[in-house]
Amino acid sequence: MSHVLVDRDHLAASDRSGRLALDRKLVVCAESGQRLLPDETARCAVTGKVVDRELLQKSDLSAANALPASMIKCAVTGKVCLPNELEKCGVTGELVIPSKIETCVVTGIRAQCNQIVQSVVSGRWLLPKKSRRSIRDGGILCPDEAAWCHWSEGWLQESEIRKCTRTNLTFSTELLDIRTGEFNGIGHLFSGTHPKMENAPHLVAWLKQQEPRQLKSTENTWLIQSRKGGISLVWADLHMAFGFRRRNALIAVSNHPERKIIGRVTLNSKGHPGWKEFEENRSWP
Repeated sequence: MSHVLVDRDHLAASDRSGRLALDRKLVVCAESGQRLLPDETARCAVTGKVVDRELLQKSDLSAANALPASMIKCAVTGKVCLPNELEKCGVTGELVIPSKIETCVVTGIRAQCNQIVQSVVSGRWLLPKKSRRSIRDGGILCPDEAAWCHWSEGWLQESEIRKCTRTNLTFSTELLDIRTGEFNGIGHLFSGTHPKMENAPHLVAWLKQQEPRQLKSTENTWLIQSRKGGISLVWADLHMAFGFRRRNALIAVSNHPERKIIGRVTLNSKGHPGWKEFEENRSWP
């Protein structure tokens, strides 16, 4: 305020403090309508209105002041902030302080921390519906960090999975024979020593209609099933050349949502150690 002496008749009092100032220097509060001294007012950082300082509230994130009605509470922390200090969650639509928002590496969607999960492998964030959960320990995995175990019918870390050298399907490494790289249930199925091996006559007619064409010679079948029942490993007797040539085939079958052959179909034959993959238009010895 100026220290110039003036006639008291030219002075007016602040409606809030009673302090005097030249009448023309008083400012009208845009909210209350009160006439105030300039140093008793400030501008709202949201609306731009000049109002009584005491009507303003300071943001919990910055030094900015605004009218309470113009401020918004963070949906996660409860902090009161200016609208432009908050970010909209791509899942809930709620406004949240940026430090409580993360980006899904799969979709690019920005979501508040209670709507997004973190990979135990890389620490990257992703939406729950885009994540994989390890069947071993329940850990969250990104899609590019997870691989499917066909026998356990669940996700594991990619480092815990290998391809079976015979079926070409993926299994947990602990389910594979260290020496051959085959799923360890195959040997027990071939030898008839697997405790849960069962005869499967209901598959004979179905296999006769499948590819490769050599399966039309199927006569008898046995199987073992995964614990959840979604996968069957089938050992089939094939009687070829009017029954003069007998071969054995290994077939992996997915039972859900509809029955179908998966992976690689292979053949064993007497006099030919090991196994061979079925090849169309080939006459097997």
